[in-house]
This record gives sequence, C-alpha cells and structure tokens, in this order.
Amino acid sequence: MMKRLGCLVLCLVLLFTIARSESSVGAYLSDRGLDLGHSRVHWPELGGTWSVAEDTSPEEVAAAVNARLMEAAQASRLTAALPAAMSGDSRIDAGYEATLGDGLLCVVFLREQMQKDVLTESVRTPLVMDLRDGNERPLDALFTDPAAGKSRIEEILTEEVAPQLSGYLASADLLPLPETWGFSPAGVTLYYPPEQFTLLSGRPGAVTIAWTELSDVLDLTEDSLPRRAGAVGCLEENLRDLLSEAGETGSLPGIPVRLGDSMAETVSRYRLLADPDFYENGRYVELEDSRFRGVMLMTDRLSGDDFTDSLVRGIRADRFGAMGLITGQTTLETWRSALGEPDDTVQLDENQADAMRLPPGTSDYYRTGEGMPQLRLHADTDGILRAVFLLP
Repeated sequence: MMKRLGCLVLCLVLLFTIARSESSVGAYLSDRGLDLGHSRVHWPELGGTWSVAEDTSPEEVAAAVNARLMEAAQASRLTAALPAAMSGDSRIDAGYEATLGDGLLCVVFLREQMQKDVLTESVRTPLVMDLRDGNERPLDALFTDPAAGKSRIEEILTEEVAPQLSGYLASADLLPLPETWGFSPAGVTLYYPPEQFTLLSGRPGAVTIAWTELSDVLDLTEDSLPRRAGAVGCLEENLRDLLSEAGETGSLPGIPVRLGDSMAETVSRYRLLADPDFYENGRYVELEDSRFRGVMLMTDRLSGDDFTDSLVRGIRADRFGAMGLITGQTTLETWRSALGEPDDTVQLDENQADAMRLPPGTSDYYRTGEGMPQLRLHADTDGILRAVFLLP
C-alpha cells in the first residue's frame, strides 16, 4: 500500500502545475507540487525565453536553474515523505516566495515540520540566481565596494536592529553577516542559520534592509544587479506614482499585505511579534516577518489576539522608504510640493497624538480616488515625516 501511495505522489507531482507568474523579460514561473492531507510540498519551475549569455540557451539555463530549485526545495525527499505524514500525527508544510527581476530570480523556500501541531523543524533556503547564465549571485554583487556595503549593513544591524530584538530570544547574533540573502520590492533580506538567530516562533531569523538605506553603497551602474533587482524604481522620487499605486493595490511598497486581508490568515503566515496593542479606535498588530520591521497593521478592537473575524483596516509604517518618501528625512514641504495641498489636514496635540502612539504634529490626508484608499502622512512638530498610513 505504501509503495502505491508513493507512486501516486510522484505521478501527481509530475502532473500538478498551477498558474504562472510572468516577468517583463519573458521568463515565467509555474508552481509545482502536491497537497496531501494537511501537508504540502511546493516549488517553482522556470520557463519561457529571455536573453542569455553567449554559447547557451534559455532551455539550458532553465534546466540548470530548475535542477537547483528542486534540490533546494528537497522536492523528491519531501514528496516521498508525504504519505507517511498523512497517515501519522506529523505534518509537512514546504512552500516558497519568488521574485522575478530583470533576468534575476530570487526564491526563498520555507520548510516546516510539525508533530501533533508542535513545530519541530523550520528551515529557510534562499537563492538568488542569474537567469543569463544559471549561476547564483553573492551578496557582494550588490555593491561597488563590497567591504563598504557590508560595513553599512553591519552598522544598521548594530545600531537599529539589535536594540529592538526581544530579550527572550534563545539565539540573536546578527554578526557575522550570513552568506544567504534575497531581494524583493522591500529591499535586501539577510537569512540567518537557526543556530545564529532564531525568532520566538521558532522560525530562523531574517532582517530586511530597505534599498533606500543602502542607496549610497549600491552598484547602480547600467545593468548592475541592484538595477536588475528593481532597486532604482524604489529609489527614484515619484510620490505621485506612489500615491496612485497605493490606491490601486491597497498596499504600500515592500509591505506584503493589503487592506481588507484576513487578519487571521496574515498572522498565521507572518506570525505575531508581540501581543496586540490597543489604540483609540482599534488594535495595532506587529508581525515577526522581517519585512514588517517598523510596521503595524491596524484592525478592530475585538478581544486580545483573536483575529477570527478581523480584517486589515489600516497599514502604518514608522519605517518606510520608497519613491522619495522616507521616514525621518522627507519634510512636509517636500511632499506637499510633489502632491499638492492635502484633501484634509489634522493637527494632533499631545493627548490626541498619544492616543494614536504618534508624536504631536500634522497629519495630511491624500485621497487616491473615489472609493479608494487614502494616504496619511504624519509629520512631527519640526515638519519631518514620522509615519506613513494607508487607510480605507
């Protein structure tokens, strides 16, 4: 019976292909994998045509990349283990997130195993692959001067990230820098081995550093890796595009959640960083995923950490940097010059600001369209941007 189940798994894996994710350069990803009982194993498969190095072809590069993706996903071993997991008390949850740049592919695999719903293993495996030759690219490739680039990252980790880490973490060594990394619209993410940095959820630690925080050390020459990864679009000053994009998507660049998303599903996926905190009209929710550093989701005032019927009703970023809008740097005069006079302006005194956990100052509201979300930009009394909100 077990052999027949194993054959069924392998056959289904060969046949199971879902929707494709395409990039502007002709490469696309197909989702491959299998769900069996409460377990799942998924990995991406690369296809399409795109520009490659001389003496090779997209087909050859795709074959090499796909072999590496299956290896990193441990696809053969895990799919073979699914029948045993289905018949016992264990569960396998192996998925991924993928980002296609200009001839670049970043895939971050997350493999978790549970025994009677208790997490027993959590492993992240990131890959950054150049689709022109099928080779992996190191963190050094981001910088004109790798030593200066890594020094900047170490400074951010030491001065900004380390002081915010929980004292309850069993392992929280941010230095030395890990070798494994990835990119996304949010910026650069460092992925740590669990023995060096593990989060309270039991997942391996990670730190995301925004493109804007590294702007003066990135290699931004023509055809450089950061350009191909999409850094320039984030670094260019274009507040009007930011406003329209936020309205159309219901999200802020680099923050992987949308207004109206289920809070229960969001918390399950990204994990709570701390107990929710109440503010005047709802709850602030902080998540553990590295892309939510300095970000709080806003939801209703239902009891405690029960999110069953709650939705994401607002996104607040106290740490934000995209398209010319940077907390701690951008001034009220700058955004009004780019966006015009706000649709509404509210002055917050100390009591009003304290109720929202904000510094006293000025909040400008910009509507993105009829019936669409609005952007709220809050400046302190010196006129410096301190928080970016996206609200219904």
